[in-house]
Amino acid sequence: MRGCAILDSAGAILASTGAEGAGDEAWSNGARHFLAAADSAGGALATQVHVATGDGECFAVREGELIAVVVAERFVLSSLTLFDMRAALRDAAPAPA
Repeated sequence: MRGCAILDSAGAILASTGAEGAGDEAWSNGARHFLAAADSAGGALATQVHVATGDGECFAVREGELIAVVVAERFVLSSLTLFDMRAALRDAAPAPA
């Protein structure tokens, strides 16, 4: 994995790789554009997105009010990556009141 971020449903960064606060705007803008493209292609909110290029792969998962975005090397196991991302978001979600 090259990097990752957890965002709230409004696109605000809750946690990201790298130094605290460093790159948060880039993660937020990148995630927002990535998800907006997927949403507009399907006509509804995408719950998971995976794009692979010759340089690497990018994943996004929406689970409840949280979003995870991961940038990885090429040829990762996409089904396992998406499963793990969704499980991590479920674990990070606030407990119901």
